[in-house]
Amino acid sequence: IRQHHVTCMPASLAIVAAYHGDPVDHIEVADAICYAGTPLHRAVAWARERGWAVRQLDVDLVRARALIDAGFPIVLSTAGTAGAHSNVIFGYDLARRSLLIRDPGTPTLVEVNEELLSAQAWYGPHGLVLAPAARAAELEAMDLGESSALLEVSRAVSDALDAHDVAAARAQITALEVRAPAARETFLAKLSLARYEGRVEDQLAQLDALLALHPDTTAWVLQRGEAMRGMRPLAERLELWSRYVHLDDPALLESLAEDLRHDYAEQPRAKRLLRRALRLSPGSAMAHHVL
Repeated sequence: IRQHHVTCMPASLAIVAAYHGDPVDHIEVADAICYAGTPLHRAVAWARERGWAVRQLDVDLVRARALIDAGFPIVLSTAGTAGAHSNVIFGYDLARRSLLIRDPGTPTLVEVNEELLSAQAWYGPHGLVLAPAARAAELEAMDLGESSALLEVSRAVSDALDAHDVAAARAQITALEVRAPAARETFLAKLSLARYEGRVEDQLAQLDALLALHPDTTAWVLQRGEAMRGMRPLAERLELWSRYVHLDDPALLESLAEDLRHDYAEQPRAKRLLRRALRLSPGSAMAHHVL
């Protein structure tokens, strides 16, 4: 099943549904849960509404192999600085210590190695497993790690905020704080609530906590810098971008250039940064726009 524009999650869900004997049109799924991409909690909600048992996990080789051996393909979601992508793990290679992927965005099979999984530790990488009702108990009995339970509570926070039920979101966050006060899922849930309520200083605090867990995570650096706009002096934002410029990430280079270009003396440097960003990501609309 090939995806359309930003419908990788619906296409991946459709692949897994077809595997389990419940084919579905991925465009219908996209119409139900997508808006310029698919929030993970909405994918979970769609699957449960269709009658599937659903579990989430942080994917590693050991648990992925156990799930594949049990007949449960995994929707794997990975993320970059400013976007994410979903595909389906359907097998593995023991000798190469890798996972075999059906990517809805490409016609060929893809192999994911252990290094990529480790590099995605800040995001999980996130795994979504579906089981038909007849196999729900089998899936529930599998050991998917502590993160599985935390992800379920974090999903409940997102569902509550979607329903504008702040009290329910706060109750779930309290449960996370009791169970795992320093976990990624707890900080992310608190970040979601802070964004919902427009509390910028709390957003910065949660992003700092996340960066303490996984330093140099470009997505969180970008989010921190954007949260600072209009709230902190330009000099602080420039200091943040400059601190991470060594990561050579196009989005961060673009953000630094965007802030530098308003100073005539810094425009040559801004242009160099944008040209570097375009070499790394030739299709970047932001870099073309600012340049």
